[in-house]
Amino acid sequence: MRQVQCSITVTFTNNSNMIDQNSPLELIQEKPVKFLTLSNNELKTLPEEIGDLNDVEFLSLQGNKLTSIPSAVHSLHILKALDISNNTILSNNKLKHLPSAFGELTTLEILILNGNRLTSLPESFGCLKNITVLNLEKNRLSYLPQVICQLPKLFELNLSGNKIVSLPKRLSQLKILKVLSLNSNNLTTLPSELFCLTNIEELNLCRNQLTLIPDDVEKLKGLRVLQLSHNKIKTLPEKISSCSKLLHLCITGNLLTKLPRSIGALEHLRELLEFKTKENKRYD
Repeated sequence: MRQVQCSITVTFTNNSNMIDQNSPLELIQEKPVKFLTLSNNELKTLPEEIGDLNDVEFLSLQGNKLTSIPSAVHSLHILKALDISNNTILSNNKLKHLPSAFGELTTLEILILNGNRLTSLPESFGCLKNITVLNLEKNRLSYLPQVICQLPKLFELNLSGNKIVSLPKRLSQLKILKVLSLNSNNLTTLPSELFCLTNIEELNLCRNQLTLIPDDVEKLKGLRVLQLSHNKIKTLPEKISSCSKLLHLCITGNLLTKLPRSIGALEHLRELLEFKTKENKRYD
């Protein structure tokens, strides 16, 4: 009879005494644990035993007090998803940097780092060639790190709530990117390279300092959702009609006084949120 090995999900959450106990991970070291959740504890570091859990594919460290990535994590050689978000319980205890050894996690596909204090990424980050989803929302990035442009499988990128003032030319290398969130940054212009991302379906540029949308927007033929609210945009280009698959266009809170006539050609547009002259003159 063939033996069937079952995977195990282990969860330790909301347990402020966890770090004072004899490590509960010793109890599961011989088990085929694939999903390990240590969210919302008081962890400042991780026990080294985590590195011995060779079957772990998903690890959540969300909502702890980590200030760096524990070295034990780098031993998880089949890890596919890692959530280190919101290690922000104390204002002076936020995750500030990633070690260069982070690049050893070459099997990672999903990486959640939102709600920390990251100002940069190590060069070794470019070794994470299997990353498809990357969330860096609400950190302290003032620029889009060039190493992100070395991730050929990146499908979804969230950089919302940072301090980004410009985008790199190498952005155009993200050939299969479909979802890009840049809302709540400090962008004043959009480079032509952004419009080389012809597979983009969702683009969020809300709450920046943009004054115009270039004619190059016509290159985004697959665009379905375009979020432009709360900028300083005075006009929309006539060529926006080339975004023929557009379903949702949000332009609330700009300086618009009229819409281009060509917008009527967007036959799939279901939501136009929201064009009101009063709303669009809030900076006057």
